[in-house]
Amino acid sequence: RPLTTSSTTACSTFFFFKIWKNEGFSKLYSGFPTTVFGAIPYEGGQFFAYSFIQDKFKATYDRPMTTVENLLAGCAAGFFAQFISYPFDTVRKRLQTQVPARTSTAPWATAYVRMVLDEGIPSLFTGQVPNAVKVVPYSGITMVLVTQFRDAFRK
Repeated sequence: RPLTTSSTTACSTFFFFKIWKNEGFSKLYSGFPTTVFGAIPYEGGQFFAYSFIQDKFKATYDRPMTTVENLLAGCAAGFFAQFISYPFDTVRKRLQTQVPARTSTAPWATAYVRMVLDEGIPSLFTGQVPNAVKVVPYSGITMVLVTQFRDAFRK
């Protein structure tokens, strides 16, 4: 039987209250600080890189970028942003799943340091390639849309 919205909502509600009862309200927010600290460099890095690429392009070619060029610049900006913020995402996922052999119930900064000491810096980038396959095209399309809407509203 396929999942329906009502069965999915009922399931989510069930687990919400189960986690709250068995592990406490704060467990519902495991990984929240790393989500926030990961979003800031991701979004900031993405817009910084995109603006940087646009400025360099305009200085070099003395014309605005085409849609395809905006798409490629957005993809490059997305890759840059994903690269600098991915360690936060890795730590957040570890905290949320609480794999006992790898992390403890310590705060995110302690888990971050523990991962580096126990497994090395490369452990922070585990799974980055599959994530880039998802994020890079998304970032390119997002930046094209941002540019198109910005230009449309400026006219």
